[in-house]
Amino acid sequence: PPQPPCPSCRGPGGDLITNYVCREVICSLRICCKNVGETRTNGDDDADGRRVRRRPNENASACACDWTGRIDEWQRHADEECRLHVIKCDVPGCGTTCRRNEMSDHRRSDACIEARIEARVSAAVAAVEEKFAKELADLKEKARNTGSNGGYVLSFCREWMKTKPDPLFNFVVYREKIPHGSDDLTRLLVGIPGPLRTPWEGGLFPMMMEWEWGIDKPPKCQFPPGFHLPNVSTTGTVYILNLDEEESWRPDISIPELLFSIQQIIAHPDIRSPLQPNGYQLFMHRKDEYDRIAQEHARKYQPGRFLELAREAFRLVEDLPLILVESQQQEAREAPVEPPLSALNKDPVQKRPCVCSCCAWGTTTGGWDSHLQMRFLFCGS
Repeated sequence: PPQPPCPSCRGPGGDLITNYVCREVICSLRICCKNVGETRTNGDDDADGRRVRRRPNENASACACDWTGRIDEWQRHADEECRLHVIKCDVPGCGTTCRRNEMSDHRRSDACIEARIEARVSAAVAAVEEKFAKELADLKEKARNTGSNGGYVLSFCREWMKTKPDPLFNFVVYREKIPHGSDDLTRLLVGIPGPLRTPWEGGLFPMMMEWEWGIDKPPKCQFPPGFHLPNVSTTGTVYILNLDEEESWRPDISIPELLFSIQQIIAHPDIRSPLQPNGYQLFMHRKDEYDRIAQEHARKYQPGRFLELAREAFRLVEDLPLILVESQQQEAREAPVEPPLSALNKDPVQKRPCVCSCCAWGTTTGGWDSHLQMRFLFCGS
């Protein structure tokens, strides 16, 4: 049968019985610290080139710890305070061992600094990888929940019917009719109202949104060809930074945020990335003429002619059923009240106060970002 362990040290003890009296006598003996320093002077190397350990007072350059105490207290002394005890560097990735009194010099050494930098870089890279892994997992989960591009668009339609954001109260959304049980829906027809208190006020401008390459890619957004706006090409394609994969596009940008961003460039075109030379020149140098054409667009694109002009612009056949995505409570709902405009708000291009509805629904602190775009305040979204 296996022998019981020693009741004191838990090692193999056989039939021995702990003598507590003897143990107390031994533990109470006073000893000097076991750690003795060693140095190198001329003639101190042995035949193999190794440093020679010397006892205290054997050589003027030798050193020793002057601690004395009970035997059972030495381990605590060595672990916590002995300046000659060999310890391990606590810098992640270093692992060097040296005496405690040499550790401060070691931490200033190139090797330790390099290990510290490598550890911080590794931690930063791991944090970024974890962040992107989480975002990817969220996207996959979202894709599983929605099923496909069409499922993503249908999910938006359900949310739009349930809770339309206050800043988008006057927007309208149409979708194509699809067979029952199908989710093959990849495009939306959106009516973007002209921002209030601008030359565009009163118009409802049709725009087609189409997800051609999946929900992790930005949708293609298109106004009617020839639409008078610097950030819209002659064919009607819209360019904003939130739709540019190399700039501000992120898969988690919601459809309401994109709609608000596009309405914002109607009131505040981004002059750094114009697609329409004529519209850019008029906006920069002949603002009165630019505003006159904007008013013509507002008169042309009246809400009552929205579907007629949209079918004409996007060549939608007359018999293609379009369903208005709207909740039954929307008609009875009162128009939301705009937040008060901040006195600090200024147009980032013209450097003067702006009172348009985009600025009212944008941040109340005049928070234009580095991309000349506003941060949004979506009530309830």
